[in-house]
Amino acid sequence: NAEFCETRYVDHLEQDCLPEEDPDNPGSILPNCGDWYLAEIEYGDQVCVNTGEDDECLQPANFNSAQCRDDPDPEDDWTDDCPDCDEPPLVDPCDANKSIAANFISTMISGNTSISTSFSAAKTNSTNGYESAFHIDHVSGVYSASTPATSNEGDTYSSTNINSSTVAVGHDHDASHAAIPSFFDAYSAGETAVSTNGAVSTDYVLSATASYALVVSDTSKFKAFSTIYNESYLEKDSNNQFTGDLDQNTAVAYDINNVGNDAAGLYIVKHAVDPNNPTSTEYAAARAAGYESALAYFLGKYDTGITLLKADANGTFQALHFTAYVSDIDPTYVVYLASPCN
Repeated sequence: NAEFCETRYVDHLEQDCLPEEDPDNPGSILPNCGDWYLAEIEYGDQVCVNTGEDDECLQPANFNSAQCRDDPDPEDDWTDDCPDCDEPPLVDPCDANKSIAANFISTMISGNTSISTSFSAAKTNSTNGYESAFHIDHVSGVYSASTPATSNEGDTYSSTNINSSTVAVGHDHDASHAAIPSFFDAYSAGETAVSTNGAVSTDYVLSATASYALVVSDTSKFKAFSTIYNESYLEKDSNNQFTGDLDQNTAVAYDINNVGNDAAGLYIVKHAVDPNNPTSTEYAAARAAGYESALAYFLGKYDTGITLLKADANGTFQALHFTAYVSDIDPTYVVYLASPCN
């Protein structure tokens, strides 16, 4: 497995090195890594390198030189006891929180005409090019949903008129663009749960092509997560409005993008009739699979306390987790994929 570790070191050290010396800006990408003898890089792994005594290219002062960037023999750049290089792929278990989230959703929506009517209206709106938002209240043991009101990404939650009986909110996404919840949606769901002391713990994201739910299973975990990875990790446009994506200038986004791109690529290989020339439909499906896997990985790896669920063909919401696909040909090739907890 040493060769895999060396490849990642050579390819990604400059972009991904995260020095512990910069606590005020955790996760930022710095071209000059500072003290990177033990540096956190892609996938959050700890990569061990020696002190530079045996290889001048390991000395920070020489790192950006052309000779060192093109170091033909990285073999000596590694210690013999790099602990995490031999670790197995990351695991995202189908734990109790995921099971509780799925049961909570099932109890809320099963056989409920009010909710199904609201869902149907939101899905129809998703084909009309605009978002609409709704909320679900729980009064005297009965769940009821409001009629979806026209909204947009920035004010989805404030426009739903949350009250003391509200337990869930929801909105639609334009199915032709991004049916899957955005990273902004995940943050908003967590922040809403925290601000309501866990009362409003669920956000449905619906479209004509797919239906999802974000359930904040553990507000304490989201608080801990957002203390480190606050809203500065979300991308904003020129008008200072959230785009829904992660800030592309962070190592977190680099990590997540790699997962999404790998998952989309694997989808093409496994499902396209001609992987070298996928159709537009196959490409769109691969893109959706990549984004779904990236979000599941993000929520799990970074311990957000949020469970992602997706409705199956029968309308049953199943909790998702990320699993690792390991190539039979090259065991160092690992792709993380969103999978249902059955």
